[in-house]
Amino acid sequence: MSHIQKRFICFLVCSYGMIASSWGCGVNSHLWITDSAICQLPVGSKLRVFYEDQTHVNLTRLGSAFPDSGYAINHPYGEVAHWPPFVQAYVEDFHDRYGNDESAWSEVAYDEVAFILGVAAHGYEDELFDSQFLRWVEQEDLEGQDIIDPAIDFLLIYEGHTELLPPLDFPSASATSALQRAGVDVTEAEVSTGVARVHQFALRLSQSPTTLQALVERDAPLIPWATQHYLNRNITGSLAHEPARVAALLEGLFDRLSGLSIADQVISHVNPSVPKRLNRDGLSNRDQSQWITFYFKTGVLHDSVIENLILRDATGEPVMYHSRGTRWGGVMATLDCLKFRLRPHQ
Repeated sequence: MSHIQKRFICFLVCSYGMIASSWGCGVNSHLWITDSAICQLPVGSKLRVFYEDQTHVNLTRLGSAFPDSGYAINHPYGEVAHWPPFVQAYVEDFHDRYGNDESAWSEVAYDEVAFILGVAAHGYEDELFDSQFLRWVEQEDLEGQDIIDPAIDFLLIYEGHTELLPPLDFPSASATSALQRAGVDVTEAEVSTGVARVHQFALRLSQSPTTLQALVERDAPLIPWATQHYLNRNITGSLAHEPARVAALLEGLFDRLSGLSIADQVISHVNPSVPKRLNRDGLSNRDQSQWITFYFKTGVLHDSVIENLILRDATGEPVMYHSRGTRWGGVMATLDCLKFRLRPHQ
């Protein structure tokens, strides 16, 4: 490898690292998961028809990269944009401008809906990846987030799974308005700069095959288990495990934007799925395969779940359990998924 190539790789990694080293999977992984989620929407459903418009697909793709754009310019809005309270602020801001009557929405409003869906998908994907797949990697490869985030992104592109590059076109004014509503001091120029930087340094990696090869050869040997399983849909939190759950999130958020309540269907998935049962003999093991996980279509109040949940064994007897929110949220007020670990026999 030439000296110039080495310098270019260093520049790419340093620039990309500002984006990928934040909590969560890499930016291209977000586009892949979100795109896969769109493909898993039920054929003929309202949202699947919505995505027959390629403009909507592109806006959702770019929206799924949006939260990391704050990290790209070292701005606090990157962290805020990852969490359910910001999504709620965006929904309220949208309703103030366009209302919740879908039949009255303009084409511009529909375009903004597509972008909001992508923004919400990003934070959800990060929480599932970090709370589940990252824990597997820590257990199996003994590596952490600084390695796994960029490495999987590099590998995903290098192995030819994604070359998605949506146009650099998004509702910057409304995104800024939603951030300001959420209490962030940010300008439209800052938001536009952040998105442009993500678009330039993260979403164009496929255009540098030699560089990608060098990065994969450097990082992949450090995470052999992850490179084998990152697209294994049977591994919780993997890139292939997430799309079905993200698809449910997209449907729930579209309904909320349309003024519909999802209160009676807020839980979209449960792991392990029925009729699989946990083996209580191994409960002293901290392996996450011993956890029951609920996935939600929106952020929920932690206490509202705990106060109304009773876990029972096969005989119908109540079982004691520990509860834990997503990795970075802990037991914060709103979260996207919640894990329950049965207490071992005393």
